[in-house]
Amino acid sequence: MVDDHNIQALIRLGFTSNQAKVYLTLVSRRFSTVREIQKTSEVPRQEIYKILEKLQDMGLIERTLTRPIKYNAVPFQQGVRFLLNQKIEETKKLQKEADKIIANHDYVIHKLEVKENMPEFVLISKKEAYFTRRKKEIDNSQTSIDFLTPWKRFLGVVYNFENNAKRALERNVKIRVCLEMPKDLNDIPERIQSLKMLPNFKLKYLIDCPPTLMAIFDKKKALIDTSSLDNITEATALWTDNNAILSILCNYFDVIWNTAIEDQDVKEKETS
Repeated sequence: MVDDHNIQALIRLGFTSNQAKVYLTLVSRRFSTVREIQKTSEVPRQEIYKILEKLQDMGLIERTLTRPIKYNAVPFQQGVRFLLNQKIEETKKLQKEADKIIANHDYVIHKLEVKENMPEFVLISKKEAYFTRRKKEIDNSQTSIDFLTPWKRFLGVVYNFENNAKRALERNVKIRVCLEMPKDLNDIPERIQSLKMLPNFKLKYLIDCPPTLMAIFDKKKALIDTSSLDNITEATALWTDNNAILSILCNYFDVIWNTAIEDQDVKEKETS
């Protein structure tokens, strides 16, 4: 019997299990006949002949011109080094093939992106996917983010996307939030109070509840909440980058923003 650990090591270097057994038998016995090899390795005799021919072609064994013919392995270190170098060369070839595949894939994707520059609408029906998309859009925003949100949805937005919004503000992205006015301004989270101190963050209030939660990113993409306002656990949305729809949404938000109540005006009314 040959050592199983060495068999597994040779398999990882490219041998089959039976090739490893035959080779290790010859390493340990030296100058062995097929009968002797079969007895030690326990590999079927007919398969041994094929393996011996393969090992000879690889330069890992030699045979004598005697009767009966005997086989001898090259030194074990030399054989392992040969297999390792062979594996390295195979890996290099695979790396080149992988690079070609990646380059070709990038080229195809680039062509598709250039060719298929068409408006898109995506209905997002799962909460996790909706949150992931919103975080992605916030993180990718370069110039502006406009939020229109009912009070019922506002706290969820703060708790789930506060860190993303802070990073956007650090990138000098301008954020405008048009929020349904709560019954008590003391209900506004402290987190928002700290954001209001930043020059790029603006907050205004609406007397009436807006029909939905909406976010516009860089005036190029938008997420419109399509779930019921009364069911806070729902989270479905329509995502779009359609220019015509974006133009309507941006104009709508600007109208709402221009008629909304300044945060400072609300404070003055409360103190007067």
